[in-house]
Amino acid sequence: MPLLLAELAAYGAPDGIQRLKDALAAHMSRNFGGFEFSPQHMICAAGCTPLLDMFAFCTCDDGDGIMLPTPYYPGFAIEVCYKTGAKLLPLHTAAPDFRVTAAGLRECYDNATKAGTRVRGLLLTNPTNPLGTTMNREELGAAIDFVREVGIHLLADEVYAQSVYGTAEGAEEFVSVSTLCKERGEPLGDQLHVMYGFSKDFCMSGIRAAVLYSENAALHGAMGNIGYFNCISHQTQHTLAGVLEKDGGAAIDGVLSTLRGDLRDQYTCFSAHLERLGIAYVPSCAGLFTCVNLRQYLEEDSWEGEVKLQQRVFEECKAVLTPGADCKMHEPGWFRCCWASIPQAGYDAFFARFEATFAAQGGGGG
Repeated sequence: MPLLLAELAAYGAPDGIQRLKDALAAHMSRNFGGFEFSPQHMICAAGCTPLLDMFAFCTCDDGDGIMLPTPYYPGFAIEVCYKTGAKLLPLHTAAPDFRVTAAGLRECYDNATKAGTRVRGLLLTNPTNPLGTTMNREELGAAIDFVREVGIHLLADEVYAQSVYGTAEGAEEFVSVSTLCKERGEPLGDQLHVMYGFSKDFCMSGIRAAVLYSENAALHGAMGNIGYFNCISHQTQHTLAGVLEKDGGAAIDGVLSTLRGDLRDQYTCFSAHLERLGIAYVPSCAGLFTCVNLRQYLEEDSWEGEVKLQQRVFEECKAVLTPGADCKMHEPGWFRCCWASIPQAGYDAFFARFEATFAAQGGGGG
């Protein structure tokens, strides 16, 4: 639709223009399991990183903690902690399923409070990063019940919500925190918040746009006030709204469906190479990556050995892997492999180099 210069060039609300909020509400209501998202509860900013920073700034004092299941995306240490003085409290999970439990939540919370740390929130990524899996209803229900019991916030980072591709055997289900609350007949209320953005599902990481959905009026007001530092340009907002609005949303839904098929094909090719070489991994169903266990190739069974292996893969196999230590993995030897944007010929070249590099070890390491 035609836009007046005033709509693009003038100041506007720092938490987003109404058109983008309306378009996001319609898109998320259609694709997040039937929860009716309201535009009035949306806070838009220039990416999920600013939203996390703003959220931590508004909910935490210096030295407060936010719980986060391991393994987790290493960037959270910057996004949550650097400006606010808050700290991450690892909620440890372990192979093979890496599931969050009520007992684990309680242990993490109690250990932090006994150490003198005030716990202010729980940050969940669903679908998960770096595992590339989805959280089930039992995990989400335990998390919701726990935060309501102890009176802290739950921020659900659902930025990969529409990158759930499943496998050739069938798709895995993504359950939003908002969906589960609807099924339980509960509001999100003041404690539960959902974050989504354009960087991952839409392949628009350079556009810098994301939304936090919160029914907490005080939090909305506080984040809106500091949103001046993280505004999205009006031109970008109108462009994104147009993408979401085209054909009543059918156009973007079709694009996202195609992208999910592409991800499924990429993962099938990548995992076939892992199977051929006998490399253990966490089966993925979402996101752009897979966690692989290269423990058998460590020269020494230690975190230092992991660093050496990472460097060797970089120098001899020409690939950059995210080390498990950065993600707070439970043991050395795990790595996140991002495979989504690599042509299948690239997989062939990498795995040929990998096989040649480690052939002498014959699958056995230190």
